[in-house]
Amino acid sequence: MFDRYKAVLNIGVQQYLSKFFDGRLNFVYGNVWHPFETAYPNVIEGLMVPATMYELGVDFMFKFNNGSILKENAIFAPYVFAGVSVQSLMELAMQVFLMISIQIFLWD
Repeated sequence: MFDRYKAVLNIGVQQYLSKFFDGRLNFVYGNVWHPFETAYPNVIEGLMVPATMYELGVDFMFKFNNGSILKENAIFAPYVFAGVSVQSLMELAMQVFLMISIQIFLWD
């Protein structure tokens, strides 16, 4: 099972913009295994091909622990983020994503 896993480099930079918002820039590079496709969505089960993946994303996070809704040093620190990401699987596909997510961060 683990023979299909490869190392991937993920570099991210996050910047405090205000007490309500943070900005984040993320870059991913790596060799991945991708399902072999003859004509999407026809995928040949069990046949995987190697591909080089590049992904660049930028998103903005609205923080609920901003001092107005929750304390800034609250243990429970939920946030919502939205952003755009461009992903390229070399020689296979190029995709653009619009992400919206709700996440919860718990401090120690």
